[in-house]
Amino acid sequence: MPIHLVPAGLELITDSSTCLFSTYNAKIKKDREVSSFASKVKKWFLKDRIVEQQNYAYGDPYSIDPRYSLCSSNVGPFFLKQNNFEYILMNLSTGINVKYNPCKYIEGIKTFVDSGGFQLFTGALDFIDPKELAQTYNRVASIGVDLDIPCDSPQVTRPYLEACAKIQKANYEVLSANVNKDVELLRVSHGKNLEYRKIFMDILAPENPKYLSIAGAVVGIEGPRKPFIIAEAILYFASQFKNLEYIHCLGYTDSKAWVVYSLIEQLGLVKNIGGDSVSFLMNSASGTFNLPKGAFTLSRNVHASTPCYCACSVCRNAKDLRLLNSSRLLHSHNLYILNKRKEFTYNTVKELLNGNIKYGEFLKETGIKMTQKHLHELVDYIQEVKANKFRELSKVKSSSLFGNIPHPMPVELATKYNRIIKNYENYYKERFL
Repeated sequence: MPIHLVPAGLELITDSSTCLFSTYNAKIKKDREVSSFASKVKKWFLKDRIVEQQNYAYGDPYSIDPRYSLCSSNVGPFFLKQNNFEYILMNLSTGINVKYNPCKYIEGIKTFVDSGGFQLFTGALDFIDPKELAQTYNRVASIGVDLDIPCDSPQVTRPYLEACAKIQKANYEVLSANVNKDVELLRVSHGKNLEYRKIFMDILAPENPKYLSIAGAVVGIEGPRKPFIIAEAILYFASQFKNLEYIHCLGYTDSKAWVVYSLIEQLGLVKNIGGDSVSFLMNSASGTFNLPKGAFTLSRNVHASTPCYCACSVCRNAKDLRLLNSSRLLHSHNLYILNKRKEFTYNTVKELLNGNIKYGEFLKETGIKMTQKHLHELVDYIQEVKANKFRELSKVKSSSLFGNIPHPMPVELATKYNRIIKNYENYYKERFL
């Protein structure tokens, strides 16, 4: 599928995994159920089958164990191949410590590795050496992300935006000179609005990038304008770079995002669009069980058998919600459901564009919270760009008396950027600000 849910923060970047096996045997037919827990193996002797959870210290099984009728894994190579995921995202803090990525050489799966630029901004790291980062990319990445400094806040002024762009360009030159030939680089765009993104990309000056990421496009944007802003950014870059194979929207994968991506792809404006998400991990940690529409929390105290009718590999195997009350196994289920929601939205958008359903029916079927008026305007805007050429959205005027007067950058924020910029000025022996 040409729109991609990119799972981020996966356990597969370590060397361990959890798998669930199940065997059915007509001779079992126990009168009561028994559990047996060891350090690496948990077994449930149920009335009609035996279910076994195994923890693997290294790797992940790539084929179904012949001893069992069914096999499913937590989020790892086996699960990803099973469910046709094509991209995954690792972050630097984990990826830099792993010896290898079990997905790197698996056909059909590409691994983005984040540069850690966000950790610079938050203060978790003071400096990232692009040469050391290149070695990490060579070890675990299919596609390495630009070593960037996020600058999408509405409070960032132009001089700091330009300084971040110059540093990112210098980092790219070091990265490109030190990564292996089998590692691609993902160019990243920043800016609080389209005007600032143009300034940023003019400095970055990428030559026909294959992979491009849009970072922070909806920072500080709420309400009905959010999907329009991300559509504008995607359509602008698609009009500028004709050889793009993939556009990635960092951290934007809500239900409206899938509508935007589906519309743009199905109207033939971009080949592949994706966004990354860690929500399936966060939900699983709290025992949340995703449904096609909505979710509920699994109770830690449920003892009675609770049937589960989900078609994911874990649920087919367990068939009992008691066995899924494990965050590792919930990872797989919740990610599967999120991916199915994306696929459903994509197919329903196709029905909408083909005139088989109306706007009200579309919103009811998908459960997306958007008015028919805004959905109609979104479709019209994207179709207009396809029929003519790229057009910027009309700007929203501030209702405040002083809303359009530039404000100075807050001292605390300027201090944070000054520290980061100074480190890279010392590294490159040149001024950026």
